[in-house]
Amino acid sequence: AKQLELTETQKAEVIALYEKQEKERAKIREEIREKKIDAEKNREAMKAKFDERRAAENAELEKIIGKEKMEKLQKINEERRQKMQERRNKKN
Repeated sequence: AKQLELTETQKAEVIALYEKQEKERAKIREEIREKKIDAEKNREAMKAKFDERRAAENAELEKIIGKEKMEKLQKINEERRQKMQERRNKKN
């Protein structure tokens, strides 16, 4: 929130959105487990479902914070992924 300079209203909306999204993710995980699909298909099904949801979630988030801040967030997230990958590579 600090890096993106979100307003208090945006912070509250983002928190509410994240809470809603987590409930939806938990529901999806439970649905997939209940179907008792074999492990490989289960992973594939979950990945496909979550990829679909992630795109929708990003669109919702962008509506709240705007395109410019969304691009900044994506850049921050990419930098984090790169740093994590570098740490993993150092361990191996």
